Amino acid sequence: MNRRSFMAGFLSIFLFAAIPGCPQAREQEPRPAPVRPAPIRTRPAPGRQTPVRPAPVRPAPTERVPGVSSVSPKTLMTRVNRIRTAVRRNNWAQANRETNTLGADLTRIRGDQQDTGITEMAALNTEYARLQASVKARNRVNTMANLERMDTIIRDMM
Repeated sequence: MNRRSFMAGFLSIFLFAAIPGCPQAREQEPRPAPVRPAPIRTRPAPGRQTPVRPAPVRPAPTERVPGVSSVSPKTLMTRVNRIRTAVRRNNWAQANRETNTLGADLTRIRGDQQDTGITEMAALNTEYARLQASVKARNRVNTMANLERMDTIIRDMM
């Protein structure tokens, strides 16, 4: 009897696993189809308006900003002379403003002057830093000496 019950149990398990469509053999059943989103309508439903899309924005054309262009050595000489005049009058606020303007002009001469060497630009930048420090310290003797050295550097660039 023991042998018969063992064979019956083994046979029933084998039949359950071997028969397709059996509820115990789930891996053989086909999977349900995935849920897909609804198709996009090309025409609006009756009574509904189509959404209005804004027109693509074109960037504005770039305009020339007055005063922002290349700077010639003549302009630099004019700036140096203005600083010299302000220092002679003991007007340190104006000298500081003119020194800042000279610094802005020096940044514009860098890219536009192709014949200006790296050593000349380095000397000009170094002398500008010294000039700016002496103007802020209100040191008249050093400021005048710095202005003379800047004059010679700018004349060499011409």
